Amino acid sequence: MMEEAALGPVASTPFPTCYANLPKNEPLETMLDWWHCSRLVWLRSIVEGLAFRGRHLAGLGHLPNVDQPDRSKALLTLPKWEHRIIGYGFNSRLHAECSTQGMLYYLSSIVQTSQLTDAPTLIQVPSLGKLKHREVLVGLLFLVFPFIPASNLFFRVGFVVAERVLYMPSMGYCILVVHGLNRLCGVLSKWGASVVTVSTLLVLGLFFWKTLKQNEVWLSRESLFRSGVQTLPLNAKVHYNYANFLKDYGRHDEAVYHYKTALMLYPRHASALNNLGTLTKDVSEAEVHYRQALELNPQHNRALFNLGNLLKSQKKLLEAERLLRDSVRFGPQFADAYSSLAALLAEQERFGEADDIYVSGIDNCPENSDLYNNYGVFLVDRGDANGASAHYLHAIQLNPKHYVAMVNLGRLLRSANKNKEAETWYKRALLVTRKVDVLSPLGALYYNTGRYEEALRIYKEAITMQPTNSELQLAVAQVLSVAGRAREAEKLINQVASERSDCLECQRLLSVIHSKKGNHKEALVAVKKAVQMKPKDPKILAELYFSEGNLLRELNRLDMAFESYKQAVELSPDLSQAWMNMGGIRHIKGDYKAAREYYEKALELVPNSKILRENLGKLDRLEKKLQGERRDEQNPLEPSTRLWALLTLAKPGPRLTWRMLESETRIENAGKTQSLAASVIH
Repeated sequence: MMEEAALGPVASTPFPTCYANLPKNEPLETMLDWWHCSRLVWLRSIVEGLAFRGRHLAGLGHLPNVDQPDRSKALLTLPKWEHRIIGYGFNSRLHAECSTQGMLYYLSSIVQTSQLTDAPTLIQVPSLGKLKHREVLVGLLFLVFPFIPASNLFFRVGFVVAERVLYMPSMGYCILVVHGLNRLCGVLSKWGASVVTVSTLLVLGLFFWKTLKQNEVWLSRESLFRSGVQTLPLNAKVHYNYANFLKDYGRHDEAVYHYKTALMLYPRHASALNNLGTLTKDVSEAEVHYRQALELNPQHNRALFNLGNLLKSQKKLLEAERLLRDSVRFGPQFADAYSSLAALLAEQERFGEADDIYVSGIDNCPENSDLYNNYGVFLVDRGDANGASAHYLHAIQLNPKHYVAMVNLGRLLRSANKNKEAETWYKRALLVTRKVDVLSPLGALYYNTGRYEEALRIYKEAITMQPTNSELQLAVAQVLSVAGRAREAEKLINQVASERSDCLECQRLLSVIHSKKGNHKEALVAVKKAVQMKPKDPKILAELYFSEGNLLRELNRLDMAFESYKQAVELSPDLSQAWMNMGGIRHIKGDYKAAREYYEKALELVPNSKILRENLGKLDRLEKKLQGERRDEQNPLEPSTRLWALLTLAKPGPRLTWRMLESETRIENAGKTQSLAASVIH
């Protein structure tokens, strides 16, 4: 039977220490349960605060000063709930101080608690014999068991001493060290115990300094990963993580070095091979890396995606499609794979399948805003403006900072001549980011709506971000040209042309400026230079031939102009203006039959053209006159009458109405911006 514990002494201070007024050098009978003490330590400040508050509300100010025999009555004079708060606070203070200071105390100094609702007492605990090695056992349990999952004994985890797995083992280590020091001090003399104490404090100070230094490692991702490489230079995982960081920040050469180091240490690292392939400039070498990654892990959806896109760029469409479908199959939540596969199918005009892929992707990745944006781009190409608009808006709803979807929505509204709404979305995108991709379409909108000064301001801001961007410089030159500042425009264009000898747009704009100034010969020279560059797009080359024909016609070189128009319609048969001008030249030359054929061909393309109908009407009148002349030849007139008829025919032919397609094409970024990760996913 355990004896009932007597209430400990109460001092004049609110919370006396557990060792006050205790007899010395007497054997220890019992001690507190260590786990009970550890739970009470963290509650200490809260309980004491509640105790002080309870006393204050009771109007006591301080605990009453009473004699030793009456100390229990002092507590029982308080209301029951305040009695408990003060009692528990007092006892928890005793628990904490006795356990943390390692003091010996008697059972008689602490009140025993029989139940929770009783007056404050302490729980009875086992005797010392039952707890003889409790500290060692608890310390070993904390030290060993939490570390087992990270020990690589049962399964590979790739790390051993990561700080996050050492927190609980550190608790066990501290328990063992404190227990050992306590036992050591118990067997040493007073002088020896002092030496141990001073040594322990020095070690603690050293650890404190080391902790401060270690905290610097966690200041940034770079310092953390770099520390890992310095600490474990033969660990493949830390090199891989550091390489990923370097890649994200555009330090590709350093990233390649660490990827190769990781592969040298662990050649079967599939993700390192895949990421190395994304940074390799040599396409064939990148393909080798992707295929090696797939040999190690055939279900690596990123490697499947990257290799599929690489083969798509090489026009190996069948294998590319197979790889992209596998990427979708092995990574059903990988949204970029859906977008890339759908784009591949759309390029092959398999629009139904592409639409199904987008719908499937949205079903599997309903929170991916990029996928909604890309589906909107697809719908624009299919002519479904309403559906595209709805998907752009949904992308913005999912990601209110999705400026790409905002710009695409602005372009869609711009194509519908809803300029104010388009401007609103462009400006909203600018609130997210002031990038060239956003500034450029806004500048184009201002240009096409005649707001040239605003367009200049926007384009100049864009140039400050990309001062070497020749397209932006040419856009500024075009705005200056239409704004009547041809000299500034010409100077800027010549500057760009001197830096880029293959600048076709420079020559085209120079021809427009010279043509407006009436310098047709100089304009013709510029157009011929542009034609000699042989642009790959047949429509662009057709427009250049058309411009050349117009300039030759202005110089009255009609036969050469006709040949230029002919080359234009061979490249672009739907160029109605060229057909009409060819008819005009034949009209002037007197080949009315050929002229009618060219006019009618142009009329098929633009049936409502008033200019064509006017020219056809003039051609009809000339043909009637020609028929009348033939009748007169069959019925000879008097000499004077015949001479009059000849004079009438000798007069200059009727003035034709020419159609010129100026080379000032609208500044508009016709491309649809997608949020695909280009051709590589890391």
